[in-house]
Amino acid sequence: MKKIISLFILLACVIGFSSCKMKDCKCYSTNVITQVDSIVKNETDTVENFTRGSCEEFNKDEIIIMDSVTNIHHTIFCEED
Repeated sequence: MKKIISLFILLACVIGFSSCKMKDCKCYSTNVITQVDSIVKNETDTVENFTRGSCEEFNKDEIIIMDSVTNIHHTIFCEED
């Protein structure tokens, strides 16, 4: 019984220490869909992520070519909340 209690205490400590220094990141994900250089759709969503590193590690900027006339400009910008 003592071993089980010790195991639960150890597990609680590991979980407690693993969440230390976690940063709450607020991210904005934008998709701009264009067809022949005209904007068809422009959407921005807000997402939250958690990290021990830098919130900027989630940042992304890419252009996805769907076909000869359709492109998606996908951008993610994150900052510490």
